[in-house]
Amino acid sequence: MSIFPRSIQSLAVISFLSICAHATLVQSFDSNALTGSGQGQSGLMNSALYIPILPSPCTSNTQMYAEGSWSVGPNANNCHGLWAPTTAQSGTGSNFLIVNGSAVNNGRIYSQVVNTGGANSGTFSGYFTGLFVEHPANLSINVYDGVTSTLLGTRSFDTNLAGGSFPPPTPTPAAWVLQSVDFAGVTGSSIVLEISLNNAIAGGNDFGVDTLDVAFRSAGAGAPTPEPATFLLSGAALVGLALFRSERR
Repeated sequence: MSIFPRSIQSLAVISFLSICAHATLVQSFDSNALTGSGQGQSGLMNSALYIPILPSPCTSNTQMYAEGSWSVGPNANNCHGLWAPTTAQSGTGSNFLIVNGSAVNNGRIYSQVVNTGGANSGTFSGYFTGLFVEHPANLSINVYDGVTSTLLGTRSFDTNLAGGSFPPPTPTPAAWVLQSVDFAGVTGSSIVLEISLNNAIAGGNDFGVDTLDVAFRSAGAGAPTPEPATFLLSGAALVGLALFRSERR
């Protein structure tokens, strides 16, 4: 028996799985202005509660000693001498959001409006890590309907703690952990993604955020909606292999 039918079937399965696994990058934090990539929406820090550190990224490891401050940069230790030398989940040299959690109950710290492209459900995900050896940050990732402001999905979690003891001369970075929440029931063409801080602790409560994604699903569909380029690339590969098989007969 020829191996080509099995190869074509295998490629079809792989291509289908790659289509289903597609997600849209909505915020990489590589821009200091917090301008989203992918669909081009902008993410906004809550300026009433969190003050940006300028210049960003930090140029001194004493710049973020003030609680309620944030920066975007490649290494948390550049901003605070007691924080672990944490680098971005997306790779060394990339930027991520660095936050000094405040001692007051902050609620929403970050939000972003995203166009759904007509989908009415999906999954919002991102990577989170702790920066200090004491007191994890308790965070929530939330999704709201862009028209009605109805909460469509929420998930709460604690960030990992950096390793070492207090005071930590050289703390060990904590792992980046992927957190996600499913949402459904979008009534219009947009959703609001939100990150909120739930605890109010001084001397800790500091965290990093990186690589926020959304995988959209339409009504009745069980998989995220792919981009047109994904369809074209997968289809071209399947057609090419089918023609090759035909010529081998």
